[in-house]
Amino acid sequence: MSEKYGLARYVAHQAYLLADRRDYEWELMPLGQNQGVSAIVWSPLGWGRLTGKLRRGGTAARDHPAALAIAIDKGPPVSDEYLYRVVDALDQVARETSKTVPQVALNWLLQRPTVANVIIGARMRNNFARISAPSDGT
Repeated sequence: MSEKYGLARYVAHQAYLLADRRDYEWELMPLGQNQGVSAIVWSPLGWGRLTGKLRRGGTAARDHPAALAIAIDKGPPVSDEYLYRVVDALDQVARETSKTVPQVALNWLLQRPTVANVIIGARMRNNFARISAPSDGT
């Protein structure tokens, strides 16, 4: 219909998809595949939840109380146990591949069908360096 009237069609939309929040894969990803619409994922590290700072038995609450409060209170709800299981799995892959937890989380996202890009909000240069993928793409 849009072609009949000379209107441009959508080619991308913003989506929320994380290793700990995969609702997008149920309906929007198949629809995007069917219609040729890609996704630009916002908050790909879930307000810091998937940076590796929040760990089972970790000290994030003591060392980074403001960051922890943002990660827990601002993002969509997820149980602590589920979050720890996801971070444990990301951590295991990170150790096996000599990458950081954020690199593994971002790489997983970028390998998902329809995901074209991610929007990262690193606040400090050293944080961005920690999550950036190597230039050779590995």
